[in-house]
Amino acid sequence: MKIRLRAMDICALVFSLAVSLSSFLYAYGGEAGGGWLYIQDGTRVLVYSLDEEREVSAAGPLGETRIAIRGGEAGVLDSPCRDKLCVSMGHIGKRGGWIACLPNRVFLRVAEQKASEGDVDAAAY
Repeated sequence: MKIRLRAMDICALVFSLAVSLSSFLYAYGGEAGGGWLYIQDGTRVLVYSLDEEREVSAAGPLGETRIAIRGGEAGVLDSPCRDKLCVSMGHIGKRGGWIACLPNRVFLRVAEQKASEGDVDAAAY
């Protein structure tokens, strides 16, 4: 059985690819630096500017996860989890970037701007 593509099939395919590409660029196309790092642990959400260099700790059920913010990027320095996959994930600095330490229940993500008090986000949904 041979499938033959028609003109409208090709148009639909090109349109789908264009929408997918533009969505990807919108979500992950931000510039590094100037954003906000959200660190979610078991009890709270911490927000830090990526412009200020610092080291912070996030508490999880296994212990403390140490996080470094340097040069407009953030990364996990050390975690008490067994495999240390979150440490090997590298650094994030662009909008949409994230790092998760699932065993210790610590989640890092980068957003372009800081949410103001009372804003509804995915966590409030």
